[in-house]
Amino acid sequence: MKKLLAVIMILSLCLPFVACKTPTPEGEQGAAATTYIGIEINPSIEITADENGVVCTVYGANEDGAVLLYGEEEAIIGKSYEEAVAYITTLAHELGYLKDGQEVKTTVSSDDENTDEQIREKLHTAIEGAATKLGVTVTTVETVAREILRGLEELKAQYPDNAKIQALTPGKYKMVLSASENGEITIEAAVELDNEALIQKINDVHAKVASAATTAYKHARAKAEMAYELALGVLLDGVYTGIYVDRATTDPVKAVNTFHYGAVYQAYKTSARTLCAIEDILEVAAEVQSYEVSSDIVNAIADELGVEDVSVFADEDGAITLASVIKATDNILDQNDFSDEIEDKVEDMIEEAETAAHLYTLSMAQYKTDLAALKLQIETSVANIKLASTPYQMFMTSDAKAKYEECLAYLEETVEKIHLLTEGALSAEEFDAMVDEAEERAEAMLEVIENDLSEEEKAKVEEKKAEIQGKMEELHKEFTDRLDAAEKQAREELARRHEERKNQSK
Repeated sequence: MKKLLAVIMILSLCLPFVACKTPTPEGEQGAAATTYIGIEINPSIEITADENGVVCTVYGANEDGAVLLYGEEEAIIGKSYEEAVAYITTLAHELGYLKDGQEVKTTVSSDDENTDEQIREKLHTAIEGAATKLGVTVTTVETVAREILRGLEELKAQYPDNAKIQALTPGKYKMVLSASENGEITIEAAVELDNEALIQKINDVHAKVASAATTAYKHARAKAEMAYELALGVLLDGVYTGIYVDRATTDPVKAVNTFHYGAVYQAYKTSARTLCAIEDILEVAAEVQSYEVSSDIVNAIADELGVEDVSVFADEDGAITLASVIKATDNILDQNDFSDEIEDKVEDMIEEAETAAHLYTLSMAQYKTDLAALKLQIETSVANIKLASTPYQMFMTSDAKAKYEECLAYLEETVEKIHLLTEGALSAEEFDAMVDEAEERAEAMLEVIENDLSEEEKAKVEEKKAEIQGKMEELHKEFTDRLDAAEKQAREELARRHEERKNQSK
């Protein structure tokens, strides 16, 4: 779902990286980013550089990447990309991410494809040279992580007739994902960009996305977006209800067959907004389950359980996710007789993994709590419509009464379907159809209202909407406070984990 207001607010609040094309001391613009470099060690790191090979932005593309780079950006930005990747390689080894014999995956793309191979060779030489100085051997290879390949396959299956998408290479797809990360541009739009525009878009995204964007922060930020937009939407949607209440007091005869218009529109629109909010919750829940557990936690669990090959924790696609680790660990514990001490240690490690994925158990419990709260909003709409309609029902025409009863039946059915959703008994296709229907009903009712209102009433609508702008300031303050608190927590967590890894490697 597009949440334009929330996205604009988010982007204005995110702390920026230093980025290319920023004012120089003389006031002139710096050089634009022309090269994109992706490095997969786990951590996953992205770099943009200008035509002189100077680093414009550096970005941790996953949570381990954010941990690695915490407090290190200033030491990297402004260096040559060769110096930067050597520094990152050294840092990855210091924090225990880079091991002897490890494969380092790289992606290179520039605005001039003829220079890509030259950049790639320098990049690989810098990485391997830094590793050699550390006394370890690494292999550099031009490829992407498995999850990128999986995502590309799914995208191509989803758009079989889109020639640009079908022609995407794994490296280009990785860039498309990075360019579309903050929601300003869709994946479909990003694939239309040439390399020069795509690299600059990535550079801009790196400059806007907060460096403290851990999984927990992203989840908290998503909840803040949802709360802000729902609150704002309730205020705006209620304007029409107020107009028809006013009509009922000034012209009760006319109001007999139209009094419910505002309430019905608000109910449909509340339903649509609620379902969109549920969609956000579902996306977060899915992201939590597919969260890739950090290698140190996986290795620690394997050591306690006596597992030599950590691939037993992987899912069918080879990814070691929170869900696959929990499943494999449960199976191992069930099939073997471990001491209570070992089981307790493993449970503690699983809890740590869950914390890194924003407390999986709590998240799922919160997910159901959120759904229940949203379901209550629709139930409240049903009660309000019934209450408002009581004085008028006996005077309504059969057509008006049918429309009114149709709305009530729809809302009650929606409440029941949300209940089925919490029980896992509703398919994704059925849910998508619910979202579409709610939006269509709201739009159709709004059209009826606009045709029904007098010019004077329309003017009142605009006046009431203007009044809401003042109330938005209070909502905005609450919204930004939530984001500030989430960012503070994320930064503290990144700092703790960064220092913890440094201390462990000493």
